[in-house]
Order: sequence, then C-alpha cells, then structure tokens
Amino acid sequence: MQGRGTSSVSDLATFLILQHNSTVELVDRLVAAGLVARAPDPNDGRRVLLALTDLGEKRLANLSQAHLDELDQIGPELRLLLARIKRDAPGGDDSALQMRLFWSGFLGHFVLHPAPTPKP
Repeated sequence: MQGRGTSSVSDLATFLILQHNSTVELVDRLVAAGLVARAPDPNDGRRVLLALTDLGEKRLANLSQAHLDELDQIGPELRLLLARIKRDAPGGDDSALQMRLFWSGFLGHFVLHPAPTPKP
C-alpha cells in the first residue's frame, strides 16, 4: 500500500456521510470482494489505512468510464433542462435556484420539481 492513496475508515465515513460502524461493514464487504486492502498506519498503530487493490482500481476505472459515458449521453438534455429552469424562473436570473433538479436512479432521467411555494 506504500505509494498509493490511502484513507482511514474515519475519513471514509466522513466523506460518505456514514456512521463509523456502517463504514466498517462496507469496508468488510469491499475487503471480502478483493477491492480494498487494510493495513496498519505506520505512524499511528491505532488507525487502519485503506487502499484500493489492483482489482479495485480496475473496477473504479470501469465505473468512472461508464459514468462519463452516461454524462456524455445526457449532457445535451441536461443543458437544455438547466436553460429552461433559468428561463422559467422568476426574474430569469439566479432565482433559478428556486427550482430543484432531481436525478432519479442511474438511468439519467431528470425530473423538474418546482420549489415549494412560501406560505403567506
């Protein structure tokens, strides 16, 4: 694991916005799948460092490419939707933030939902 990017379980939990015990369970599954390796921190024996294995690196590269391909495919539609949000928003300016854009699932289906109307 020397020379590779490493992270502690606590750092990963913070990044993923998960509880520490949930992150440990996730890491256990990743280790069992051969995607992540654990090693003691040479500077602090109480900490465990995590790093992607070669298989994990390959899997991540494949997933990243799939996501980039998906973004390339939906990019034109997304740009049109964002332009429509800005055009239809009151004032036609940054108040477009009053609209929320949700991405449902991993299929690239974008759904526009108007922001809740403030009550008087």
